[in-house]
Amino acid sequence: MVPIVSRTTNERIIRMSIMAAILVPYTLMCFYDGYVAYPRQNLAKAIENLPARPAVAPPINRAVTKASVADLHTDMPLSEIVQRFGPAGWQSRADDGSDDVRYFGPGVTLKLKVANGRVSRAEWAPGGRSETDLKFQIGMGVVLAAVTVPFLLFYFGRVLGFRCVLSDAGLKHPGHPLIPFEAMQSLTYVKSGLFDLAYEVDGRAGNVRLDNYKIKAFDAVVDEICQHRNFPWPVRAPANSAETQVSEPPPSA
Repeated sequence: MVPIVSRTTNERIIRMSIMAAILVPYTLMCFYDGYVAYPRQNLAKAIENLPARPAVAPPINRAVTKASVADLHTDMPLSEIVQRFGPAGWQSRADDGSDDVRYFGPGVTLKLKVANGRVSRAEWAPGGRSETDLKFQIGMGVVLAAVTVPFLLFYFGRVLGFRCVLSDAGLKHPGHPLIPFEAMQSLTYVKSGLFDLAYEVDGRAGNVRLDNYKIKAFDAVVDEICQHRNFPWPVRAPANSAETQVSEPPPSA
């Protein structure tokens, strides 16, 4: 016989592709908002409130958070602040000789007034997008990733990688050993387009479900199995009969 090599159906590929097209962008968008977009929005707002607009946007310092600035107090040496957070994001000299020093975190802005190398005033303010907003977006990204990653593995491996082969050696269906024709025991009707093929290989009984939603060449595969094993084409049993399978000529090719 000419081997029948069947990929999965176009309908299945389209449906799964739509799911992938929804999950992947939403997952990436959540991480992008939490790590990039929201911090940038906060930085832009903080720059608007500066006495003078810098020529180059200052960096976002991810070490600056509500928790990390909570213990700052007056009379701290500026060198201690620099040691903790690194160079300031913005600094200018006021008319009274003090320095206005600012650090821009993802969700908060730290503002320091420094005189004679020591902090005379320390205050912080949340951005328009709070740290809670950032954490929520990142958390949503983690939740979506927990769904998206397994789905993509299934999509590429079990959908796009689906391959059902029927040859003289027998049937090779994903997830099952090679099933020789002589090992096929019965073919029964489950519902329209869904048949169960019972088999026994190496003394082990098994069952493979043939699904016309998954197997593109479903009719050709079933027809060939029926001809080789002299099985009747599985059909729905009459309502008044206890039989699960009745004889009916296979559909014409």
